[in-house]
Amino acid sequence: MLRLGLWATVGTLVVGVPPVAPAVAGHDAVVVNEFAAGRYVELRNVSMSTVDIGGFKLYLCDRYGVTGEVRIALDARLSGGDFYLVAAPAFTGDAADQVYSGVLPRGGAALHDPDLGWVDGTAVVAGSPCGEGDPAPDCRSGSVARDADSVDTGRNAADFTCRPLSPRAPN
Repeated sequence: MLRLGLWATVGTLVVGVPPVAPAVAGHDAVVVNEFAAGRYVELRNVSMSTVDIGGFKLYLCDRYGVTGEVRIALDARLSGGDFYLVAAPAFTGDAADQVYSGVLPRGGAALHDPDLGWVDGTAVVAGSPCGEGDPAPDCRSGSVARDADSVDTGRNAADFTCRPLSPRAPN
């Protein structure tokens, strides 16, 4: 089982965790913007420039570890402000950019670049390797989402709140 753990100083190697590589320019502009357990994970480019997310990996977690992963399509690019939706097969909202054939777990999601460097993540359960800091609230009837500006302080409890489902739209 792959454990994502908490990231540390760039270049530090932690046993059981991929080495943290310096982010390729622009990768820090992509955030996990909304997480609707069992339904979808929404990524957002918060910059004004196009970002190549082809080959990124989206790890899906529960409280015990990684339960699945999605490799983002190699030709995937996000224009400034755009969204990328990874959805479960049963999702009936806007068309997904990519469908995950498994069950989207309730714990969270973490995005890594092609070199396995941490990009962003969120978790709604304590102990999930997908999160940053204390977990975001567990929103059973909607989603856990960032604000309309997709602010990322690196602390899930501060960055996410319960919101109505809003795929492909500012929260």
